Amino acid sequence: MGGDMARVGARGGYLVGNTDAELESLNEAYAGPWGNVAPTLPAISGGLKPRNLAGNLDMFGTEVFYLAGTGITKHPDGIAGGVQAMRLAAEAWRKGIPTEDYAQHHKLLAQGLTY
Repeated sequence: MGGDMARVGARGGYLVGNTDAELESLNEAYAGPWGNVAPTLPAISGGLKPRNLAGNLDMFGTEVFYLAGTGITKHPDGIAGGVQAMRLAAEAWRKGIPTEDYAQHHKLLAQGLTY
């Protein structure tokens, strides 16, 4: 028994009440030991987009499930542009480069910071 995943709001997303303390608490609770119940995989969603991806990666790390719906589909170049913008935002985070700085040399990422 146990859920496969449980939703945790995105840091900087649109869900009400997503303070850093609340998000960290939910993440720990979902991933932590539950006795005989299998832990769930925290799913970070609710306003995840290229602009706030780095902050979420800083808070939650890489052992969670990231879900970006409108953070991809609202990109000016469509879904393909949105996917690439999210990839570039993740690449910037892995390289330790601020997203806005990385966007200066990557048009699709720069466009992805406009919504």
